[in-house]
Amino acid sequence: MAARSQLADAGVPAADEIGLLTTAEFVAELHDRLALATERIAIQLMTFDGDPSGLAIATRLIAAAKRGVSVCLLIDSFAMRFVSDTPVGSSKVRAEFDSTLDMFERLRAGGVEVRFTNGNGPGNVFALARNHKKLYVIDDVAYVGGVNVSDHNFRWHDFMVRVTGTDLLRLLRDDFDDTLAG
Repeated sequence: MAARSQLADAGVPAADEIGLLTTAEFVAELHDRLALATERIAIQLMTFDGDPSGLAIATRLIAAAKRGVSVCLLIDSFAMRFVSDTPVGSSKVRAEFDSTLDMFERLRAGGVEVRFTNGNGPGNVFALARNHKKLYVIDDVAYVGGVNVSDHNFRWHDFMVRVTGTDLLRLLRDDFDDTLAG
């Protein structure tokens, strides 16, 4: 610890720190970090479903926006065509898709910027193109890995990498900002 302090005093940036989290560990930490965020939440996902898991995260995002936190959500347009890998036209997922649309409207009304990436394009040429990125930036911590926001994703045995520090965190923030800018 003393060595790190001496390096910081000398103007040497701290090394990036990474940690590996299981899905369950990540979800618990995500809930806590969203509740404590003070400056910025930037999340890019392939899917964000309006099921109980998604609604719980949406509630935390709206609460953060109401506290004055800048909250931006980038969702791949795939989420507007499929729910749990089932086409939205299927009666099997129609209620959940309607809940997802309502959730996005509540997010917007609550001060969360919601945007979609990878539109269909002319003649639905890009209808099946998707961006699998899962990136969460919450204040001075970022997470990358395999977990979208949904009941079925939160039940999977997957991993997320927690990133703190300087260079890698800055790279992930810049990546989100570049995607947001198109």
